[in-house]
Amino acid sequence: MSDEIVIKIEINDKIYPVSCKSGEEERVKNSAKLVSETIKELAQSNSSASENRLLVMSSLILADKITANSNINNDVSLDKKNIVELLDWLDDATLRLNKVATLFDES
Repeated sequence: MSDEIVIKIEINDKIYPVSCKSGEEERVKNSAKLVSETIKELAQSNSSASENRLLVMSSLILADKITANSNINNDVSLDKKNIVELLDWLDDATLRLNKVATLFDES
Protein backbone atom coordinates (compact mmCIF):
# COMPACT_ATOMS: atom_id res chain seq x y z
CA MET A 1 0.00 0.00 0.00
CA SER A 2 1.41 3.34 -1.05
CA ASP A 3 1.61 6.22 1.39
CA GLU A 4 1.47 8.71 -1.48
CA ILE A 5 -1.54 11.00 -1.74
CA VAL A 6 -2.59 13.66 -4.22
CA ILE A 7 -3.25 17.17 -2.98
CA LYS A 8 -4.19 20.36 -4.80
CA ILE A 9 -1.79 23.26 -4.61
CA GLU A 10 -2.10 26.77 -5.99
CA ILE A 11 0.83 28.34 -7.81
CA ASN A 12 0.48 31.64 -9.62
CA ASP A 13 -3.34 31.52 -9.35
CA LYS A 14 -3.55 28.06 -10.92
CA ILE A 15 -4.50 24.82 -9.19
CA TYR A 16 -2.27 21.79 -9.70
CA PRO A 17 -2.65 18.23 -8.41
CA VAL A 18 0.61 17.10 -6.82
CA SER A 19 1.47 13.81 -5.17
CA CYS A 20 3.30 13.73 -1.87
CA LYS A 21 3.80 11.38 1.04
CA SER A 22 1.15 11.28 3.72
CA GLY A 23 2.06 13.79 6.42
CA GLU A 24 3.89 16.13 4.01
CA GLU A 25 0.78 18.00 2.90
CA GLU A 26 1.36 21.21 4.89
CA ARG A 27 5.01 21.42 3.93
CA VAL A 28 4.15 20.98 0.24
CA LYS A 29 1.37 23.58 0.47
CA ASN A 30 3.72 26.03 2.22
CA SER A 31 6.36 25.38 -0.44
CA ALA A 32 3.80 26.05 -3.17
CA LYS A 33 2.83 29.31 -1.45
CA LEU A 34 6.48 30.38 -1.35
CA VAL A 35 6.93 29.52 -5.03
CA SER A 36 3.78 31.43 -5.93
CA GLU A 37 4.88 34.51 -3.97
CA THR A 38 8.30 34.40 -5.66
CA ILE A 39 6.70 34.12 -9.11
CA LYS A 40 4.41 37.08 -8.40
CA GLU A 41 7.37 39.21 -7.29
CA LEU A 42 9.26 38.30 -10.46
CA ALA A 43 6.23 38.91 -12.68
CA GLN A 44 5.84 42.42 -11.25
CA SER A 45 9.41 43.30 -12.17
CA ASN A 46 9.39 41.49 -15.54
CA SER A 47 5.92 41.46 -17.06
CA SER A 48 7.08 40.05 -20.41
CA ALA A 49 8.57 36.82 -18.98
CA SER A 50 6.79 33.59 -19.91
CA GLU A 51 5.32 31.40 -17.22
CA ASN A 52 7.97 28.73 -17.78
CA ARG A 53 10.72 31.33 -17.41
CA LEU A 54 9.14 32.60 -14.20
CA LEU A 55 9.03 29.03 -12.85
CA VAL A 56 12.69 28.43 -13.66
CA MET A 57 13.78 31.77 -12.23
CA SER A 58 11.75 31.16 -9.07
CA SER A 59 13.29 27.72 -8.61
CA LEU A 60 16.78 29.19 -8.92
CA ILE A 61 16.03 31.99 -6.48
CA LEU A 62 14.63 29.58 -3.88
CA ALA A 63 17.46 27.08 -4.32
CA ASP A 64 19.97 29.92 -3.99
CA LYS A 65 18.31 31.11 -0.76
CA ILE A 66 18.53 27.60 0.68
CA THR A 67 22.18 27.30 -0.29
CA ALA A 68 23.04 30.77 1.02
CA ASN A 69 21.26 30.17 4.32
CA SER A 70 22.97 26.84 4.85
CA ASN A 71 26.37 28.43 4.18
CA ILE A 72 25.75 31.37 6.53
CA ASN A 73 24.26 29.50 9.46
CA ASN A 74 25.63 26.11 10.48
CA ASP A 75 22.71 25.67 12.88
CA VAL A 76 20.20 25.45 10.02
CA SER A 77 18.35 22.16 10.28
CA LEU A 78 18.60 21.53 6.54
CA ASP A 79 21.45 19.14 5.90
CA LYS A 80 22.80 18.20 2.49
CA LYS A 81 20.37 15.28 2.15
CA ASN A 82 17.36 17.53 2.80
CA ILE A 83 18.63 20.12 0.32
CA VAL A 84 19.07 17.44 -2.32
CA GLU A 85 15.57 16.13 -1.60
CA LEU A 86 14.14 19.64 -1.88
CA LEU A 87 15.97 20.31 -5.14
CA ASP A 88 14.76 16.94 -6.48
CA TRP A 89 11.22 17.89 -5.47
CA LEU A 90 11.59 21.26 -7.22
CA ASP A 91 12.90 19.53 -10.36
CA ASP A 92 9.98 17.09 -10.29
CA ALA A 93 7.47 19.88 -9.68
CA THR A 94 8.96 21.91 -12.54
CA LEU A 95 8.65 18.92 -14.89
CA ARG A 96 5.03 18.39 -13.86
CA LEU A 97 4.20 22.07 -14.28
CA ASN A 98 5.89 22.13 -17.68
CA LYS A 99 3.73 19.16 -18.75
CA VAL A 100 0.62 21.01 -17.57
CA ALA A 101 1.76 24.17 -19.37
CA THR A 102 2.32 22.14 -22.56
CA LEU A 103 -1.21 20.74 -22.29
CA PHE A 104 -2.57 24.29 -21.92
CA ASP A 105 -0.53 25.44 -24.91
CA GLU A 106 -1.86 22.57 -27.02
CA SER A 107 -5.49 23.24 -26.16
